[in-house]
Amino acid sequence: DAMTRPISSRGKSSSLKKKPGFTLDLVELICNESLPFFIEVVDKKFFLCANIVNHHIVPPSAGIEENYLANLTRNNFADYLYDHAPIAVFEKFIAACNDPSELALRDSFHALMCLVECDRFESAEAEGIRMNLVESLDDYESMKQNSENAHLQFLPSPDNGKHSKIIWMLPNLSSLCNIYARINLYHAGNILDICMIHDEQKQFDEILEHSKQSAESLLKNGASVYTPHSNYNFSQSAPLLFTESGRSNGIQIADMLAGFVMRYFKDTMSDAKSISPQLHRAFDMLLAHSSPTKGVGVNLVLPTRLAWL
Repeated sequence: DAMTRPISSRGKSSSLKKKPGFTLDLVELICNESLPFFIEVVDKKFFLCANIVNHHIVPPSAGIEENYLANLTRNNFADYLYDHAPIAVFEKFIAACNDPSELALRDSFHALMCLVECDRFESAEAEGIRMNLVESLDDYESMKQNSENAHLQFLPSPDNGKHSKIIWMLPNLSSLCNIYARINLYHAGNILDICMIHDEQKQFDEILEHSKQSAESLLKNGASVYTPHSNYNFSQSAPLLFTESGRSNGIQIADMLAGFVMRYFKDTMSDAKSISPQLHRAFDMLLAHSSPTKGVGVNLVLPTRLAWL
């Protein structure tokens, strides 16, 4: 199985930018041979908006049942933040992550509340965010009576990198976990014979391995998830290995495929006329050979309006 890297990754695939014919040949080979592919397209700003929603606006303490409607609501809230939130909202949230404290959390909540208070009568999403923020603040006030670290319940969990370096919200982690869960869905849980090979990550290899293990134990630890296009119910485990990209044809192919999709979306949003007919055909082929119910294809972590471009 080809495991591709998220949009935030960079690689040698950039050398193919001026070779649309080769990209089309590669995609035709993958599609004609019915090779499964798993691609995550991640907009970093939207990824940050989703984290704000999942930890400030609709945190786990809200006790919301995980279903289609809850996912749609979260997505609508993230769309609103993407289009309307000023930079101060993101700066305050990141500051709370980098130096967690009650004061930093309240500053982050305050920046969000200032945004939606101005728009609550004009936007259902703004009013929904405001109402949920009020409940989050009430939950925090109750929780802090019993725990001096209650503020951490409203922030994403950090990952411990090498040399004790704390890393927050690395898109690679969620992309890896979701690709792993999509592979699990595609193989109906039978992944003992699957080996995932990742390009060498000297800084993040331990974090990626830990994230994989966390994905495997997510449901076992009582988490509730709604993921119709992936399967986080792991009964088996596939090993994760790391090697230099130059030593693996599979990694190079995955890098080229991911790089093409990354550039296609960037060019679609910035200069659609620059995209050659060959690349349009290549992308259309990838979409035609995608099957969300099987976990195969292109998964978009983007604002809804951009996902339909």
